Amino acid sequence: MINVSKEYKKSVYAPIRSCKARIKFKILDYKAYKNIKKVSSRAEISRENQLTNNIRIPNLKYATFEKDFFKLDGSFNIPPKRNEGNVEIGWLSENLCDDKYIFSIPEKIELEFETERSSMGITIYFDVLNEEYATDFDIDFYSANNTLISHDSISNNTLIK
Repeated sequence: MINVSKEYKKSVYAPIRSCKARIKFKILDYKAYKNIKKVSSRAEISRENQLTNNIRIPNLKYATFEKDFFKLDGSFNIPPKRNEGNVEIGWLSENLCDDKYIFSIPEKIELEFETERSSMGITIYFDVLNEEYATDFDIDFYSANNTLISHDSISNNTLIK
């Protein structure tokens, strides 16, 4: 081994030489992505087939007809028609909520699998670019024979993911 000074040994482990990484580890059942998607309503620009495509962030901020939402500051884009372009939009409901952010008829997304599946959990992503998310919602899991397995009510949510 080569003899080196204490200063050299100290500098080898200096913070400037430190390297850190963040790894996101997922175990996914890709066959589960091929399921039947049902939604209670959909906006004309909605692309509910993107609900399970494993892309979490839309391409752009799109203008919608929500009151006081579409700012003319250049940050919003006119959305393409349903059959135009390969862009990530995701699902948008046809209905708008009231001034208290409540839908008169709750919106629903249903995913039906061809075969029974087991799951360790679920991650729900909302609109990250517009910072829009549901504050109160329910998640229900059913068995193949339509028996309720699990019911979770989420209240006062402040997370986009």
